[in-house]
Amino acid sequence: MWGVMPHLEDLFHIPDPSLHLRMDYSSEKTHAEGAVGLSLRIRDGLHISLALLIPMLKWYLRYKKAHKNDAPAEKPTESTPQNSEHSEKLTA
Repeated sequence: MWGVMPHLEDLFHIPDPSLHLRMDYSSEKTHAEGAVGLSLRIRDGLHISLALLIPMLKWYLRYKKAHKNDAPAEKPTESTPQNSEHSEKLTA
């Protein structure tokens, strides 16, 4: 953990970078607990959205170009006209 913390401190803002290890040697199972916080600035949100938008836009333009000459789907034509007498339920 001591080798990882300097790298994490360079990448992220860690307000309290100290580690407090409290080992309970009398316990049968080991457990860990902690708190993690996340904060995003508007700049970060814009950066993430642009990072997602640009590849999606490139894919869409390639897809549109590849399917430019495809024939549009034809609408199904009705071979038999519907008779209103048959569509209503007849009672005796």
